[in-house]
Amino acid sequence: MDETVPYGISVDIGTTWVTVHIIDILRKRVVLERVFENPQSVVGLDVVTRIKYGANDASRSGWLTSIIRESINRAVQESLSALGVQPESVKTVVVVGNTVMHHLFYSLPVDMLVRTPYVAETKSSISTKASMVGLCLGKNTVCYSPPVVESYVGPDALAVLEASNLIGRAEPSLMIDIGTNTEVLLQSHKGLWVASAASGPAFEGMAIECGMPAKSGAIFRVKINRSSLRPLPEVIGNEKPGGICGTGIVSALAEMLRAGIIDSVGSFNRSMESVWLPRSHVTARYLLCQAVESASGHPVYVSQPDVRLVQQSKAAIHAAIAVVLQACGLSPDRIQTVYMTGSFGSQLDLEDAFRIGLFPRFDHARMNQVRGGASIGADVMVWDTTARRRAEKVASSIRYLELLDNAAFEIKYAQTQLFPSGD
Repeated sequence: MDETVPYGISVDIGTTWVTVHIIDILRKRVVLERVFENPQSVVGLDVVTRIKYGANDASRSGWLTSIIRESINRAVQESLSALGVQPESVKTVVVVGNTVMHHLFYSLPVDMLVRTPYVAETKSSISTKASMVGLCLGKNTVCYSPPVVESYVGPDALAVLEASNLIGRAEPSLMIDIGTNTEVLLQSHKGLWVASAASGPAFEGMAIECGMPAKSGAIFRVKINRSSLRPLPEVIGNEKPGGICGTGIVSALAEMLRAGIIDSVGSFNRSMESVWLPRSHVTARYLLCQAVESASGHPVYVSQPDVRLVQQSKAAIHAAIAVVLQACGLSPDRIQTVYMTGSFGSQLDLEDAFRIGLFPRFDHARMNQVRGGASIGADVMVWDTTARRRAEKVASSIRYLELLDNAAFEIKYAQTQLFPSGD
């Protein structure tokens, strides 16, 4: 690599996954991507568990900061080495993530995020030397993060907003960034509105009994023969199934609803007889793959607890969308554009998502599914300082809807745990 070429780095710290991009600033393009599991997951898959782990304990919160900084620095050094790029060639680093990930990276207190009034320690943009946050780069390398919007809505929402080009649109447009925490942002005649829902790790391929990330061996789509109930799973890499990823669990549940294996309440139909519905277990399950056909020698299945977990996750997302739309006096059929991102959201089969009620039907909307919207927006901020200023300006104009202790959200959440009826 040419040592005179200036490089930049973007880092999207997700609750479950961390994405690092090495960027050629002059050519405005990503030259290498590295994705790894957030090492903080060992203490909890969700942000609240991590906050409670480090609350009022400096050594624990310090460890959460150290482990994420060290893992990012290691990924950066390995990536630069693979490219033959000297660390001193990196001019700027842009870091985004939800508020908890942002605060832990910058060693800011997170205790107040789980206590009313649920406020962030700081909402301002941050610009500091990369060495101050554990990144071994040039002595003048700057690490920048756009502002926190509010509470659990962090700089990643602003990065996705930048990537989506929704800012300033006259037509009602919706942005949905699906992850362990899901951000819902609405551009309407009443301005920009945002809410954050704790949707949990099920759609990241975590927490469900046979869950796994969306990689080789993961079932990502399922069809079910209506007469025999035999599943026809599709597997990433055409390998033997090792588990089921987020899109796979949505696809499986949608097909199980269509086949009558589960009902709108989410309960298994006990009157059905099939080899794919074994009776030898305490909890009901539907087999997607027999043990002899799997990569591990164990069956891959969807259990009754898996169904309940997905019902909770999808209800949180659906209810968040409903509350944001209600705040602006809009119905789903008024939305003209839906920008959906996150590793899960970008690969989702929309008909399957509608079938399980993950979100309402947007009958008149253009549905744009984009992988890694937060990383895309952060990439732009690496090479374009006007994008940073734009994010800082729009952050102060966004109206935030708190969902914690929100009666309208809680009512909608309870209602949308049911699956929609019909085929």
